[in-house]
Amino acid sequence: MSEPEQLTIPGFERALSDAAEFYTFTQGLRNESPRAIVLITICVMDALLDKLVRLRLDTSEMNSAQKDALKTALKNFASKVALAQGLGLLGNIEAKSLVVLNNVRNKFAHSWDASFNSINVVKECETLHLEFSDEQDEDCAKLAYDKFRYSIGGLLRDIIARCSLLQETGEVSAFTSKRSINRKYIGAW
Repeated sequence: MSEPEQLTIPGFERALSDAAEFYTFTQGLRNESPRAIVLITICVMDALLDKLVRLRLDTSEMNSAQKDALKTALKNFASKVALAQGLGLLGNIEAKSLVVLNNVRNKFAHSWDASFNSINVVKECETLHLEFSDEQDEDCAKLAYDKFRYSIGGLLRDIIARCSLLQETGEVSAFTSKRSINRKYIGAW
């Protein structure tokens, strides 16, 4: 297999290749607004999905027109999720969660008044495959925001690990199932 091309998102060419980079990245998110967190984390996930798919694809025998067609096919997030799932790089629950997380991103990117108080955002977050085993009293907005952060954080860690394992051994790690988290003991990041 050939080496994957460099990621094309400026500033994320080598982002999040290990736990240390993930930690540094998430520390930088602590002072960001919820809107910024949504947009930034999905942008990084997009780059990681691109890397994951390209690690599996063999483009060594492709001509430049075929490589250009492949770049076009990998331009949007939904295509990357579908292709990664079709190649056996993502499980069903992971793919569904990524679609939901991207739907939330779209709401924030295309509406100035979108927030975790928005009923449409809350409804999207309710469909994430994550439950909290703690019983914190909180409003719907806080719960939706926590579901987003814990979901994207877990998936980022999983995809980073999967890229590393695939690059090193050619193997794909086990897929994530529904998560149950106690926020009292585990922080979002």
